Amino acid sequence: MRSPAARPIRGALIVAEADRRIGDHAEVQLGLWYYTTRFASLDPAFPARGTSQGGYAQIEGDVASRGDATLSAWARIGTASDRVNQIGLYLGGGAVLRRGRNTLGIGIAHARLGDPARLGALAAQGPADRAETTIELTFEHRLLPGVIVQPDVQYVFNPGWAPEVHDALVTGMRFRFAYPPR
Repeated sequence: MRSPAARPIRGALIVAEADRRIGDHAEVQLGLWYYTTRFASLDPAFPARGTSQGGYAQIEGDVASRGDATLSAWARIGTASDRVNQIGLYLGGGAVLRRGRNTLGIGIAHARLGDPARLGALAAQGPADRAETTIELTFEHRLLPGVIVQPDVQYVFNPGWAPEVHDALVTGMRFRFAYPPR
């Protein structure tokens, strides 16, 4: 017998996005999304099933350029209906410096729980922190044509929104091989 968690979600995810170039080196994106499926409510005050929907805005582009070096940056904000989604607000941003065969990037991501998840659904497991924030630093180096190595370091504040869990340091290494080399 299949458990309820194993059932596939039916319905469609509908997304509308508008992009607008700003000058030669920047772009603004605005979007809305809506799931046609109704989901269980996280809010005990409104136990009826609800819709999952939200919106976002992003701006990205080149900030400065000198010689073979280019600095670009981005910022993003997103919201979701916290009645059925744990995360009600997302804020993120970062910068990337490209120079020759190297790319250095730094980013920050901040996800805030909605009140129904923090005070209702997750409260049954114990108190929940309001937000989880990650700071990431990555470096990409092209060793040879078609061979790229990319170490990555992330520091996560309040992982899993659980106050009893210590902040986490996450490290990783990515290798990419492309044939034919680009």
